Amino acid sequence: MLPYFKSESLAKLPHITHGFFTRKGGVSSGYYATLNTLEKKTDKPEDVIENRRRIIEIMGCEKLHMNYQTHSTAVHHVQESSPRLDGDALITRTPCLLIGVQTADCMPILIAHKKEKIVAAIHAGWKGSIHGVIQSTLEELKKICNLGELVCAVGPCIGKKHLEVGEEVYDMAVRLGVSTSNIFQKGQNNKWHLNLRALAQQILKDSGIAQIDQIEQNTYDQPETFFSYRRSTHKKEPFCGGQSSVIGIL
Repeated sequence: MLPYFKSESLAKLPHITHGFFTRKGGVSSGYYATLNTLEKKTDKPEDVIENRRRIIEIMGCEKLHMNYQTHSTAVHHVQESSPRLDGDALITRTPCLLIGVQTADCMPILIAHKKEKIVAAIHAGWKGSIHGVIQSTLEELKKICNLGELVCAVGPCIGKKHLEVGEEVYDMAVRLGVSTSNIFQKGQNNKWHLNLRALAQQILKDSGIAQIDQIEQNTYDQPETFFSYRRSTHKKEPFCGGQSSVIGIL
């Protein structure tokens, strides 16, 4: 059994397949148990390959492409499962090719056009979100379709209670023109709590996208279901895996 979450809105589109996967249903062991898809020297390469194969199979596609994620605003259009690219967003119009992102607290955002065969996947942590990875992806999509015809789904990520950032991050957001109302909440010791979901919702709505689903799952609070980098750090665990969120055209 390979459990995953689905967006109700994306599920209504007959020309796509998608899934926000958990850490369950794979073959990795130890700190990576069990559906780790991150390529790390401390997990067995053959286990990661098998975990990815299971995702491809259950999604009904032939290949899977994921970037080497760098918390950047780089967006790539891909037509095949090529060698990994540096960047944090992918767009494809190629049938049977899954595109995906890997997260362990950051936001996965999956996007599909209502009628045309166009899909996108975004890896949006606090750094990428504040610097504009969502806007960069939408700018690329605007070149090939009407943004008002897109359906978006924001997947499992860390909640604001545990996403504590420094004063410098708040100041950076202000300098970059990010609206801080409802996004940042003042914490203790010059810290701020950042609401990633609210930030994504605001950016997407301001870009003219009306249909936005939220998969209300908190990665930090569910250790049996999700990998969480911050939780692992707080528990002083030496390693942390990552779960995948994927979308493809049938």
